[in-house]
Amino acid sequence: MKDTLKLRFLPAKNLRAHPLRTLLVFLLAAAQAACVLSGLVLTHNIKQELTLSEKRLGADILLYPSAAMSKISADKLIMQGTASDVRKPRSQIDALYDCEGVAAVSCQVFLRDTTSPEARWIVGCDPETDFVIAPWLSGGGDKLPPGITVGSAVSANEGRVTLFCKSWPVAARLEKTGSPLDEEVFTDPQTFERLTKAAAEAGLEAYKNVDFEKSYSVALLRVEEEADPGNVTNWLNKHIRKVKAVCSDRALGSAAQSVRRQLRLAETAPALLWGALLLALVVAQTATVKERRRELYFWRVLGASRALVLKGMLAEAATVYSAGALCGVALSALVTGMLLSGKAGLSAMPLGALTAFAVTVLVGCSSTLIAVLRAGKAVKDRMLFGV
Repeated sequence: MKDTLKLRFLPAKNLRAHPLRTLLVFLLAAAQAACVLSGLVLTHNIKQELTLSEKRLGADILLYPSAAMSKISADKLIMQGTASDVRKPRSQIDALYDCEGVAAVSCQVFLRDTTSPEARWIVGCDPETDFVIAPWLSGGGDKLPPGITVGSAVSANEGRVTLFCKSWPVAARLEKTGSPLDEEVFTDPQTFERLTKAAAEAGLEAYKNVDFEKSYSVALLRVEEEADPGNVTNWLNKHIRKVKAVCSDRALGSAAQSVRRQLRLAETAPALLWGALLLALVVAQTATVKERRRELYFWRVLGASRALVLKGMLAEAATVYSAGALCGVALSALVTGMLLSGKAGLSAMPLGALTAFAVTVLVGCSSTLIAVLRAGKAVKDRMLFGV
């Protein structure tokens, strides 16, 4: 009897003996795993896209020298910094760091190469503080690389660009922005210093003594999420002399707020999705085990221990849920990979696949355990009362 009740082959036999039930549980597990994986990967990708969109909106506030604002038309202002041939000592804006609500500051210094028929703006910016240019890097990237980065419309023959009568290697390129940035060149402080020397050698003496670390043409500010950009702008205009602070227009501010709301929604979506799917999994497994109370009663009457029956049920659940989860993960990975072909969101695929498989199997076995324990109690009561 003990050998018979080892139930070594019972899980597999039970699965084959009830093909419809096995198929339903298999399909349910596959659907759960596929939904979890696709939900994780797609949500991760949406969050990345929304984050990038928010970063590409540019600064919340531009801080220009007053002399520069007289040379820039209001309709040409962009929140990534509009070039002007004005440079002032950076010490003039030290007070902005005393302003509450300022989260980040990045300074730009502009030069204009007029040594060729096609005059071009050169923008000096610090990769360590920049938050408006790097989001436009072609191919992605967290910050501008050392050297020269060119806009999408700047021609670079054999990976080089001519500035101040000299040829310079191009380290990176921006994606098309549809703004004047497409025609500009961007440099780090070290390359900026070399460019000022080249400008002086080319006859542009005005740039000879320009020091990136001590000069600014525009300061780009990002305010804290809870701060009011309008209040920060008013404070800057009131407390800092010889500057003009310009706040992003209402449309841009509304767009930024909308993106931030969507980001919060994208962060909570996986939790809601998991909750709904896992609840459905638990309910379905409980209903399946409930239908098998007669089977449990039969094995207990034959003398099988509670632990032995529980082990057999768990082995059966682990087999069908593992097979279903693997199938669901494979199918979801294939479809999601086709939808997101070439996108950074695919980086979440390996971890998402492992998570989807583990969650599906773990919850399936856990719900089976709970359902079997409850059903076992009902069977025990039935045996005690002889019904």
